[in-house]
Amino acid sequence: MKTNRGQRHTRREFMRSVAMGVGATVGFGNLVWVREAQGGKAAANERITLGLIGMGTRVQNQLLRGFLEHPDTQVVSVSDVWDHRVADSVRQAEEFYGQAKRSGDFHGVAGVKDFREIVSRADIDAVVIGTPDHWHAVQALMAIRAGKDVYCEKPLTRTVEEARVLVAAVREHKTIFQTGSQQRSDESFRFAAELVRSGRIGTLQDVSVQVGGPPDRCLLPGQAMPASLDWEMWLGPAAWRPYHEELCPQKDGTFPNWRGYEEFGGGGVADMGAHHFDIAQWAMDMDRSGPIEVVPPEDGSHSGLYLRYASGVCVHHLPDCIPGTGLRFDGTEGSITAVRWKCETDPVEIGGRPIGPEEVTLYKSDDHMGNWLECIRSRKDPVAPVEAGAHTAVVCHLVNIGYKLGRALKWDPSEWAFVGDAEANGLLKRTLRSPWTL
Repeated sequence: MKTNRGQRHTRREFMRSVAMGVGATVGFGNLVWVREAQGGKAAANERITLGLIGMGTRVQNQLLRGFLEHPDTQVVSVSDVWDHRVADSVRQAEEFYGQAKRSGDFHGVAGVKDFREIVSRADIDAVVIGTPDHWHAVQALMAIRAGKDVYCEKPLTRTVEEARVLVAAVREHKTIFQTGSQQRSDESFRFAAELVRSGRIGTLQDVSVQVGGPPDRCLLPGQAMPASLDWEMWLGPAAWRPYHEELCPQKDGTFPNWRGYEEFGGGGVADMGAHHFDIAQWAMDMDRSGPIEVVPPEDGSHSGLYLRYASGVCVHHLPDCIPGTGLRFDGTEGSITAVRWKCETDPVEIGGRPIGPEEVTLYKSDDHMGNWLECIRSRKDPVAPVEAGAHTAVVCHLVNIGYKLGRALKWDPSEWAFVGDAEANGLLKRTLRSPWTL
């Protein structure tokens, strides 16, 4: 539906001419637009057409359902490496759209196993990426260069190099890019960040982040591969290894553990850390920067590493610093603890009144998916733009590299590189398996 880039400009203008009575009734492929019966909803030529890549539990149960319920979108294709996930997702979407037809019957959502079929479609405006971390940058870059807007799950990248390349591509192609860091659309985290920015706890000194530890090497044995799985496509740019159900379980609802292995993810540091380090970055106004030093614990443990920022603030990775997962801000005049749906302050008076007109008010979003869709129309940045997601991913990678090397490291955020450390800089990128490239 967009007007500023290539093929979608042609599609939008043609659909507009149809709406004005010039031309004939149009559908794309076998897609029949169905929402006219819902009354007061977006016309077909104004809907944002979506393709979803990676239909695991998170995407099927939350993202697919959420986007289906937005009346100004139309899901036209889904992709996954498992046959049954493709079929289940197509059925879910078509049953939803069928509710708007008298017959209750709708066909027109294409299910594919190769995501490139989605990226190459000229009638798709935007893509949603919910694949494992090792795929994010490659798939996002392909979509960006094909002229799509992108919603990508966190952490955005598997390496620092991927983060740098992704930021440059988004800005070059004027992509509307939303990082799936939905805590930025949670009032409790936004309020915590506003309190810090507004100086309610005095001068910020320390931030403690409660998330899991770094990943391990994947030494799982090989297992017989299910016939309904495209294992080569699951591996994609990662080095080849045999199938194991722990990485890609066949049973839906079983939590995969690829996050726990460095070949595919960044452990607990990058999983929930992509949420909580992100709020720390937001509260410190560091969306386009990062720390200058990485200091791991001397005892070689995987707890206690801290990141020092140019301001003097230290951000600590402390898996047991608060109950649950979240983070704590400590300042000269008090502290703030933020977890999902709750923000507590000490003393309580710090959070006892709303943010005033002279204080810092941050970007407000109460619907992370809806915010992205609104920004696709306005061409303005969403609440979690690519820079925020990329620099938070970098923070997670720095923590993991610090634990891996076990020594203090100097970091230059403007150069995306360690200072005078060839060994550490060698860990900023990975070799991608052919034919995949950045």
